[in-house]
Formats: sequence, structure tokens, C-alpha cells
Amino acid sequence: MSREDKRSQLLLIIPFFFYYECQYRTWSHSTLQLPYTSSSTISHMALPHRISKEKPNKVQSENLSEQLHEDAAAGEWLTLIEASLYEALSQRLAELNNSGDPCWSAIYSLLRRLHQHVSGAVSLFYSGHWESLEVLTRAAIEASATIILIAKDNREVRLSQFLTHHFSTMKKRVLNADPSVLEYTNKTFNQRVEITKEAFGSVGIGLNTIGWPKTTKDRFSAAGMTLEYAHTYSFLSSNIHGDTEYIVDDIVAACAYELEPSARVIAASEKLYWARYWVYTSLRYYALAVIEYGNAYDLHPVADKAKHVESAIIQQMESNVNTFRESRNTFEQKVTRGKGFG
Repeated sequence: MSREDKRSQLLLIIPFFFYYECQYRTWSHSTLQLPYTSSSTISHMALPHRISKEKPNKVQSENLSEQLHEDAAAGEWLTLIEASLYEALSQRLAELNNSGDPCWSAIYSLLRRLHQHVSGAVSLFYSGHWESLEVLTRAAIEASATIILIAKDNREVRLSQFLTHHFSTMKKRVLNADPSVLEYTNKTFNQRVEITKEAFGSVGIGLNTIGWPKTTKDRFSAAGMTLEYAHTYSFLSSNIHGDTEYIVDDIVAACAYELEPSARVIAASEKLYWARYWVYTSLRYYALAVIEYGNAYDLHPVADKAKHVESAIIQQMESNVNTFRESRNTFEQKVTRGKGFG
């Protein structure tokens, strides 16, 4: 096989492989709709909680690179959801603190942590540090599953199970500590457990309720997110822990560049596509978690805005797929004609 034949074969097969993976791992975002719970009656006591007085900052599109101007909406959507949640909770803070529900504040804390994951992903995306997006997207999807599972029903039981499972797991790790620090580690751990028991016990949440899903896969299933686990989370986990895909892509790309320098164009297009995919995915699952929370606590304006954002995100992701498909097809046609891509 001549060098030219090898060049054409490689450049046609590799983009198709990337595109196939893209389609396989993207299809579910337009077909999956998590079940939204109906409004729930607010129950007994509430953990006292303060809402931060620092309102979210708006993304300035003029500060983004020209390539990412069309993605300014990602930061704006994140800000819209956060601001909406901030305003709603600020208005109902006294009511929620006196409503008797011991869970609203704890779930809100989880939402704040999820927001930080997504905010970090957006910041990395805008700054061009795309390699770490997979890590934050994985964290965001898992955090979303936890929030949805706790918020959708039996919140007091779910929160108690969540805490019980955490401390049970931590106890096993403590007992596996090095013998030289085991006594101290066990003592400090027990102190932390007692403080937590006292704090949550004062509002009726115990640390002795079993039933939390044992594995991450079970937790996703219980939250109604089985496909998310199979098609996105498990893939991200494999990539993050092994970096195998990165090595494969890097070596294959180097071979392609040697045969056809203009292949860098389609490689750059593919890299941008995946950066967008991960940042919009993390943002979407933040929106879904806020929808669940808003429905659970009768914060319907918040849930409605988050639904609107989630719909817009899906449209944007579908547009990104089409853009990548067009660039890949154009590249394939030019390679087939033997004209390169330059």
C-alpha cells in the first residue's frame, strides 16, 4: 500500500471513529427526560442556614476568545439558574427555617457544591484548559444523581441513609489506617460522628438508617439515571482513572499529522466539540438537579427557569453535533478527492 493510500485510509477511518463515539455517547441527551416529581408538602424542622449575600456575576462575552463567543450562553445560563435559586430562597428563608423540613438546607448545600463543580467546568472551558473538563463533568453528574435521589421523595429517610452510609464507609477506612495513627484517627473520627449526630439529631435526622444504594451504579438507578451511568459516567470514570483514550487519541493524531498535516484542522474541531459536550453536559445536570429541588420545595419559578435552560442546552448540544458532523463530512470529501484539507 502506497503512502498516499495509507494517508487516505487513516484520515477516513479515524474521523469516522471519533464521530461514531460522538454519536454513541451523545444520543441520550436528546431522548432522556428524568421524571420530575410533583410538589411535596414541607415537613417538620429546618437546619438553620444562611444564603450568601454575594450575588452571581454575569459572564462578559467580550472577554472570551472569538472562537467561544457563541458559548457565552453557557455562563449566562449558569448565572440565570443560580440567581433564580438565590432570589427564591432569600425570599422564603424565614419560612423554610420555620417550616419544619430538616432537609432543605442540606440539599441546598449539595446544590451549592454541584454549582461549584459546574462553575469550575465553565471557567476551564473559557480559559482553554479543556483536559480537566472530564473530571468536573463526572463529579457534576454524580452529584446531580445524589441530589435528585434525595430530593424526589422521602427526603428525611434518604438524607439519613446518605449520612449513615457515609459514616459506615468512613469507619471501614479508618480501621484500615496505619497502626501508628489508628488510635488517633479512630478517636477524631468518633468525635466527628458524635458532633454530626448531635447536629442532625436535633432536627430528627439520625445516623442509623440503612438502605442507601451500595454502589454508584445502584445510586444512579435509584435516581432514574441508569442510562447516564452506562453511557456517560462509566466512560468518564474509565478515562479519568486510566487516561487510555487520551493516549490512543494522541498517538493516532500524531500519525495522522505525519501523513497529512492538514489533519490538525479536524482534530481541533473534534477537540472543541468534546470540550463543549462536557461543559454543556455538566450544566444540564445542574439544571436537572435544580428542577428536582424546585419541585420538591414549591419553588416553581426556579424549576421553570431551569427547565427552560435545560431545553436550550439540549438544542445547543444538537447544534454542536451538526456542526461537528459538517466539518467531518467536508474533511472526508476533500480527503477522498485527494486534495487534503488546506
